[in-house]
Amino acid sequence: MAGSINTIAHEWMEAILTPNSIVVDATTGNGKDTYFLASRCQKVYAFDIQTQAIVNSQNYNKDFTNISYVCDNHEFINHYVKEEVDLIVFNLGYLPNSNHEIMTTANSTKKALRNSMEILTPNGSIIITSYIGHPGGLEEYHEIHNEAALLQLKLIKTFQYENVSNSPILLHFKR
Repeated sequence: MAGSINTIAHEWMEAILTPNSIVVDATTGNGKDTYFLASRCQKVYAFDIQTQAIVNSQNYNKDFTNISYVCDNHEFINHYVKEEVDLIVFNLGYLPNSNHEIMTTANSTKKALRNSMEILTPNGSIIITSYIGHPGGLEEYHEIHNEAALLQLKLIKTFQYENVSNSPILLHFKR
């Protein structure tokens, strides 16, 4: 069996990143993707709608000075990021070990993808981990595909565990 979905996502990110990359972690959560990105990039914008997630990520990433935190919905990505970015990462769903009522939604993620087009470089990538097993997750996954098609994003690759019901789906889109 392949490694964890996060390990695979990090492998995909590693293939894209350079020390000069400017990236967005659209859902910082507990800060693990933010850590991975900050250790390899020039600058990371780390978004989350929950104050607790921002605090968790700041604590986890306290040694980095190249992270700008934004406590707001990822749908407003273009209100805060005013420079071109090479990669935008979404790890959808809810903050682990927290209120599962607060989670990404099909509507906010669709808007985030649309607004990402204002800041994504012409050859930029979007990597999304979509959790189809939680309420609204499958709808969000379908909306991602619909919006990506409207935005003419190219689906480069996908990963999902075989024979695992409702396993997360990893998506890599290229502009």
